Amino acid sequence: MKERKNALYKLGEKEMVEEFMEVKEKHTFSDSYEDKKQKLLKEMEVKDHTRRFQRRKLIAENVTLESCDASVATKYAIYKDARDTEPVQASNSVTPSATTFDENQSVELNTPIVMSDDKYMYNASVEYTIEGYELRDTIAGLPQAGFGYTWDSIQNIVNSDGTFAGYTHREIKRGDGANSVNEVVGENHVDVKMVYVTMKVKNTSDKEVSEIKIAPQMCCLNEDGSIPNQYTVEKVGYEGRDVYCDALTMYQEDPEAYAGQQQHYAQRYRLAPGEEKEVHVGYLVDASRTNRMVLFFNGYGRIYKSGANEAANQKIVKLY
Repeated sequence: MKERKNALYKLGEKEMVEEFMEVKEKHTFSDSYEDKKQKLLKEMEVKDHTRRFQRRKLIAENVTLESCDASVATKYAIYKDARDTEPVQASNSVTPSATTFDENQSVELNTPIVMSDDKYMYNASVEYTIEGYELRDTIAGLPQAGFGYTWDSIQNIVNSDGTFAGYTHREIKRGDGANSVNEVVGENHVDVKMVYVTMKVKNTSDKEVSEIKIAPQMCCLNEDGSIPNQYTVEKVGYEGRDVYCDALTMYQEDPEAYAGQQQHYAQRYRLAPGEEKEVHVGYLVDASRTNRMVLFFNGYGRIYKSGANEAANQKIVKLY
């Protein structure tokens, strides 16, 4: 009981502590420790549920609902139907967020890349080599296992035969939340392609490396070479992350061992001492923005402009 009281104080719930002490006085010392403990916790749970209900009721009593037709009801709604709607996006979604990257960080195709040690991301013993890429109009023929946890999201933008259906992007003029609301000011259909990259990864050491990332990230630069806020498509992999990789993750290798940390190990890989293997990685992009694509290795998960501290160890591979 002391631990419970102290925990409540740490949370700043003075009111709950006082209630706890009030409840505690109701029980006699003739009760066993466990019986008293269970009675106290049960009564505190009931009081907590009652308090939450009263707060919700107070909020509801101050809300007025007015009837409207379907056109008004859906105009500002945020709902997900990947084939013809898109959750609210800023109207400046492709406005440059930074200048161009440092050209000295560019690496040619078929040139090994070595990154500095970065916990849970890179290992200095691993070489990454981007060998080439192709644009695909379908995911047909690719094993479902390679999509991992992105499989369900992928289904929202593909037809039954595996070809990409695309989606409708809605341009939103944002309201201030007090005097105006978000308003749809434009729509356009977005065709989707997969950038299917072939690369090699090699463990150059005599020790196993694990919990590393294999795939770099993708960014479709603006026409002037500047870095956009939106790297790839809005639907999947917004920040340019891969949606497909045919290398087995640590979770896929041993699901039982990592059952409690599936989300983490479903994105991490291991390489045996001296192991080298070819890997295929897929990214989804707007078909109209494939003329200035780059792959980037950066432990911060973002591509950074020239001169930024986070860009010191950044490597860029141009696909144009």
